[in-house]
Amino acid sequence: MLARPTDRNGDILPVAVPGDLLSGTEAAASALRDHMKLFPGDWWENAEKGNPVFDLITVSRRTEQDARTLASALTSYLLAFPGIRTVSDVQASIERQVFSFSCIAHTENGETVPVHFAAP
Repeated sequence: MLARPTDRNGDILPVAVPGDLLSGTEAAASALRDHMKLFPGDWWENAEKGNPVFDLITVSRRTEQDARTLASALTSYLLAFPGIRTVSDVQASIERQVFSFSCIAHTENGETVPVHFAAP
């Protein structure tokens, strides 16, 4: 997998030579970051794609039970991403109405990618 590099704001940076492209774990992490930020309906090619948590948190009071439900939805969402074999070390919490999630995604080629997500 190859991916274009981005700056800290998520803006795509220019690539002068193919060696400037991200590869391996960096490319997988970049793709997963973008995947986690995708709102349902935002992708014109497939309006059904998108992180389900954004819809779920709008109808939830954000209790500890909600954290388990949201973590389960995110884990399923990650596992549906091409190239992800398993997800481990899942942690989720809700503090002051902010949902936080982290895990390790394991790719088909043996790389591990840390995943972090937070939604107010």
